Amino acid sequence: MISEEQIKNMLELMKNGIHYVKKDMPGMDLLKKAQQIILGDVRDSRIHLLKPYLLTTQNLRYIQKTLPDKADSAFTILGAGNNVFELVRCNVKNIVAVDVNELQLLIYYLHYASILTLSAKDYENFLINTTSSKFLSLDVLKNIEDAFKGNEKYFNVWKELLSINPLEDLMNYFLKNVGGDPSKVRYSLPYLGNKKEFYALKSKLENANIAVDTAEALEYLNSLDRKFDYIDITNILLFIYQAGCNNNNEEFQQELQKLRNIFEYNLNDGGTFILDYFFGVALDSDFSNMDMLIKPIYNAIADFLKNNFDLESIQVEKQIPGFGNDLDSVILTRKKLTVTKNRFRPRA
Repeated sequence: MISEEQIKNMLELMKNGIHYVKKDMPGMDLLKKAQQIILGDVRDSRIHLLKPYLLTTQNLRYIQKTLPDKADSAFTILGAGNNVFELVRCNVKNIVAVDVNELQLLIYYLHYASILTLSAKDYENFLINTTSSKFLSLDVLKNIEDAFKGNEKYFNVWKELLSINPLEDLMNYFLKNVGGDPSKVRYSLPYLGNKKEFYALKSKLENANIAVDTAEALEYLNSLDRKFDYIDITNILLFIYQAGCNNNNEEFQQELQKLRNIFEYNLNDGGTFILDYFFGVALDSDFSNMDMLIKPIYNAIADFLKNNFDLESIQVEKQIPGFGNDLDSVILTRKKLTVTKNRFRPRA
């Protein structure tokens, strides 16, 4: 990691530099984090874990397929925010989204402001199509500034990032899942694949109750006295094993036990719990083609889920080429409608 002194020197832009940043600028701490990643050692695995996703890696068509009828509330991992917008498109009005990486809020508010302000085509050119002259353009950012109202610090950070850094550095050293085939991305984001849906999303967003926060999802839910119609924690279990549990299987099994409490105390009767998203493999796979470091983690996840939940699995077309077959698997369980009774979370 680079030192605070290096960051300070960079932000003050070294007398012969080209850009000045006020040290008391709202969002300065977030800007420092971003610049540490950009200027950090690319061989450092910790740097890679801290990089935010610009776009989801999932095919979000699974959301509409798995939402309960008339679902009104949802909890989800924030990520790039695309899943939040898809939930809003599907008429979910009350959403809580958290991410352990604060930089994902930076991405979310960029998408949010862009959807409210831009046309479908301009949104695609600004955040998806890397061959467009408008991709992560400072001029386009300035055009959507008003939509950051109440969240101006995120605009400040983006303005400085786009002013200080060459676009190539942002794409290569800061962001994950940049670009890709725009037609495939468009297909995996139903709110963008249909222009009518995109423009309807604008008004739905303005009326939705969305709360975003920086938090570890399982701990957050286990401490939350609230229930949801839909809970989606896809793609965090692998991260928890690697980062949260330091690759310790015993600690990981203890973390997985939290899923039972979430199902019992945070999911409404009739609700859906999306447990994971497997890229290119099915739940009943032996994961034999996986990297030897990843295979035991997937086996541990699959075994726990099979032993603790009545599972369903649906498949969607893969968005990102790579490992496995052409279909991704979404692993879920549903909570049956029961006679109403009070259930209280036991004290820790």
